[in-house]
Amino acid sequence: MINLDLIEDNFLKKNAAFYDLSAIISAEGFSFLVVDQKQNVIALRSYSREKNTDIKTFITNTYRQDDIVKLKFSSVKIAVNNSRHTLVPAAFFDEKYLPVYLERMMVMHASDKTLVDDLQFIAVKNIFAIDNELEQLIAETFAIDKLYHSSTAFIRGAHLLAEKQGGCQMFINVLNRKLNIVMFDNKDLLFNNSFGFSNVRDFVYYVMLVLDQFKKDPEKVQVFLCGQIMRESEIFKLLYRYVKNLNFLDAPDHVKFRSKYEALNAYKFFDLFSLKLCG
Repeated sequence: MINLDLIEDNFLKKNAAFYDLSAIISAEGFSFLVVDQKQNVIALRSYSREKNTDIKTFITNTYRQDDIVKLKFSSVKIAVNNSRHTLVPAAFFDEKYLPVYLERMMVMHASDKTLVDDLQFIAVKNIFAIDNELEQLIAETFAIDKLYHSSTAFIRGAHLLAEKQGGCQMFINVLNRKLNIVMFDNKDLLFNNSFGFSNVRDFVYYVMLVLDQFKKDPEKVQVFLCGQIMRESEIFKLLYRYVKNLNFLDAPDHVKFRSKYEALNAYKFFDLFSLKLCG
């Protein structure tokens, strides 16, 4: 089911070869973004997956039915969102031990495939697991050689902002009862982890726990939110009682918006916008 559909009037299918496609696939759905050569956002569409539909069937059906994703684009970048990933310092990474990094942290299955993203800007490797058949389906469907993890895009976008703004900054991405927290001190990565939460107090607890772990004053640290969260939510209201420099992320500077996107809450798609920066 389509839950967001914004297509600019100047989007022309015949010009797809001059456009770039970015997309994120998760258990909850599928979202994609199209930008032109001047980095103007000219298409943004989001689908939600029905619970009784298998993820592979959902991807196949969405691709067949959508009139945009099948076009031949100048470039295509696809990322998967799941909680099965970890960061490893590049200095300690060895390709031949790739599956071992995750085996010590989570249950691995015979059907899993282990992949890695290279975050050269912070000298870190992002190692993640995905069902092998699902990875093959995505690669063949979208004709890509490289599949990214969505946290790589989130960290990349957050890092650019941290570099630009300076100081200690925390970035929180919310998706389906999970929060991914990334914290930088200037351009240096201090922390990255994901937590599941079942209520408002759980959410605030994890944020305050990380701040306390690094002895950061919640009244001074800049905290930015993105993803599935609203300003009117109870989470925002309670968190604001403890964190005074609390804001929603704007879209990264590298993307530009035209008329149809003026009312868009861009922070909901921060990781999708940032995927363009990967690679």
